[in-house]
Amino acid sequence: GTAGSGTKVEWQFDPASGSRLLAVGTIFSCTFKVTTKGTDGKVYFGPSAGATSTATDLSLTNKHFGFKLTWAASANATLAATQGNGTTETASNLSTAIVVDDLITVIVKMVSATSADYYFQVNTGAMSSATTLSTNFPADTVWDLEFGANNANVASNSVVSFCGASLQR
Repeated sequence: GTAGSGTKVEWQFDPASGSRLLAVGTIFSCTFKVTTKGTDGKVYFGPSAGATSTATDLSLTNKHFGFKLTWAASANATLAATQGNGTTETASNLSTAIVVDDLITVIVKMVSATSADYYFQVNTGAMSSATTLSTNFPADTVWDLEFGANNANVASNSVVSFCGASLQR
């Protein structure tokens, strides 16, 4: 890829209908695989009010709760739980050992108006115990389901294949 490139896919919900993805009990799950890991990159996936992709970064200070996958140079990819309140992001690393062709399943469940539980599974391993984040949780708003990527302004090609995603409310 070209330096400073990225992409974003959104599933938009009709705001006129009053659709809101953010409610206690909302569950987002996704299964993905990194099939080609370039030099540098960042991917976000989950409910969002619009992550901002620039030539150098995928900003996650927007209102969101979901997951990000980051990598640099020859290092393994790092999977993190992430949420933001429109000003500040809070993130917690879940795994620093994600390698090419690992099949990853992630689940996030909104457990209260101020927190979410995050889970992950690598290949056929056990599902992790919950990682709870309660700092900078987003306030109620209309949401999209978003998948965004950026190559951190480094000319390299990366491929992340999403095998399935689900949103329950």
